Amino acid sequence: MAKGRILQVKQSEITIISQQNTDYISLTDMTVTFREGSGLISKWITNKNTIEYLGVWERINNPNFNYPEFGVNSKLIFINFSQLTFTTLIKKKDSK
Repeated sequence: MAKGRILQVKQSEITIISQQNTDYISLTDMTVTFREGSGLISKWITNKNTIEYLGVWERINNPNFNYPEFGVNSKLIFINFSQLTFTTLIKKKDSK
């Protein structure tokens, strides 16, 4: 991983990583001072609108994106969180 810079925001130190002229911030660092902590990321990443957005983004930007598999799995996320996690969904997105 590339060496990062630190951005101080109130009580939080947020890591910024630069790769190929693009900056990325650490979501985990951003949530560390909140009561729910990184649980906020889990709530956001499994939000229906977020998953739909990620599906559209992958379809546009990933030539190997397996849209039918993503569609089936993203619907299952909302039916039963214990059987399918977002990590599983990401692993299957390129499996054609």
